[in-house]
Amino acid sequence: MNVIELNRREEITVEIIKLTDFLAQLAQQDPTPSTREKMNTLARKVVDLTAPPQQNRKTR
Repeated sequence: MNVIELNRREEITVEIIKLTDFLAQLAQQDPTPSTREKMNTLARKVVDLTAPPQQNRKTR
């Protein structure tokens, strides 16, 4: 992966985090169980998408 791709990926990650923070603020204004569950699901997806790739490690 080259520097341009890394910079673009970082920009996208920052924007996803900003969007998630904004949605979390909205969810606090409407703290119904369905809204909280949707935010938890979104947060898990964001973590999965923004986490660095991990190598498969075999434990013995």
